[in-house]
Amino acid sequence: MQHHNVLKLTFGLALVVLLLLAACSGGRHGAMLAQLEELERQNRADSVMRNDSLARELADYFDRHGSPNERMRAHYILGRTYYDRGELPQALNAYNDAIDCADTTAQDCDYRTLSRVHTQTANLYYSQLLPDNMIRHERLAMKYAQIAKDTMQYLYCYGVLAEGYDMKLMPDTALTMLSETYQMYKKAGLTEMAAGLCCCIAEKYRQKKDFRKAEELMLEYENFSGLFNEKGDIMFGKEIYYSCKGHLCLDTSDTDRAEYYFRKLLGVSYDYSLKCAALVGLRQLYTVNYDKDSLIRYTYLCDSLSNVVHIEAEMQKTLQTQAMYDYTRSEFVASQKEREAEQFKRTLIVVCAIIVIITLIFMLFYVRNQNEKQSLKDRIRLLQGYAVNKQLYDSPIAQHFRQLLRANPYVVPDLNDWKELKSFIEREIPGFREKLQTDAHQLTDMEYDVCLLIKMQVSSSDIARLKQCTPSYVTQIRKRVFKSLFLKSGRADELDEYIMSLS
Repeated sequence: MQHHNVLKLTFGLALVVLLLLAACSGGRHGAMLAQLEELERQNRADSVMRNDSLARELADYFDRHGSPNERMRAHYILGRTYYDRGELPQALNAYNDAIDCADTTAQDCDYRTLSRVHTQTANLYYSQLLPDNMIRHERLAMKYAQIAKDTMQYLYCYGVLAEGYDMKLMPDTALTMLSETYQMYKKAGLTEMAAGLCCCIAEKYRQKKDFRKAEELMLEYENFSGLFNEKGDIMFGKEIYYSCKGHLCLDTSDTDRAEYYFRKLLGVSYDYSLKCAALVGLRQLYTVNYDKDSLIRYTYLCDSLSNVVHIEAEMQKTLQTQAMYDYTRSEFVASQKEREAEQFKRTLIVVCAIIVIITLIFMLFYVRNQNEKQSLKDRIRLLQGYAVNKQLYDSPIAQHFRQLLRANPYVVPDLNDWKELKSFIEREIPGFREKLQTDAHQLTDMEYDVCLLIKMQVSSSDIARLKQCTPSYVTQIRKRVFKSLFLKSGRADELDEYIMSLS
């Protein structure tokens, strides 16, 4: 009897433990689901998401404890987070994982989210100039939007599909798709959405020399799209309209209005490509008007800016393509193994924490002692660096470069200027180049020139002018050289500080 009571008590305790574990598990699942829904809300609000640690944690959790729909949603949010961080290979990998998670044979499959995953994948391929991949995923997005009865998503995908055919140099197919999307918006009573396509469609008709139809569509765009304020200015991000409108006015011999729209576009300061489009329009305008002086001026400006835009676009394309294809499958497998070992690591965390704390205490005393010694050395070197930097700044070659920048328009240094600058720096600071490179990373001529100008105390914007590139590219170079030297990411100005300390 006593033995029987013991068994009953043991069974009861086991049941209580199981219920507690279930309650804890259910509570955590609810909390993780709430976090996922919050990130989804931010995504719908078009907020920038950069917390990849949280998104990765959610994906890992739902991979172990979630349904197919939850796993798909988590990996989709992870992909959106990677995309906002500019990590395109990881974003593509996360989108593919989300697609793999979807169970399209299940009755409760979340086709609405699956459609959006394919849309984002298509957008990524579009940015990589891969139209066939983009079109394939956009058509899958349309298919699943149709199954989900998501009319707005379906129409959006159909309209975007035209951009893929534009990239494939199939303008007639693109026009057909845009026109059909326009009609479907009209049929659904979505007048504003239909009008929002009119600028793109008008541009197609303008290229086909059907100016009457183009003007009708442009008028509908201006009156019914809801994209213009009371002053007639279009909303931010849609300024390419001024180029389309200007060319249409030019084609219909309304040169005064054409100049007005091209100059309005020229005033858009945030995008070099828009400025370039404005200069192309003005160059064409002055060709028609036979204004030789203006034509020469805007041809020069257009060619100069086109070179900058082309160089920047090629650099971005190269960097993105390299990043996309350097992200190998082995890295993904390693990440998977790391997650599988997570449980084992948790069992050792207490021991590791104790070891780390003891080690940190010893390191703290050691580093403090070393820092006191190093601080004295740094102060001596800094004083030496100030003297050298002052000497370099006052040198004739430095004054010559400043004169080139002060010229109107500014003058680009020739080969002799660069040769003299390099000889001067290497004479004043022996081994200057060797201090800026490692066996693993030898400086390119562009990188070395940027470092020379930093040492001469030339600002980033002036470096961009002297090297005929963009300030953002100069910043990229500075960060890249810093990372190659110190094997960690850092700010661009951290490289400047290091260069200025060299003597």
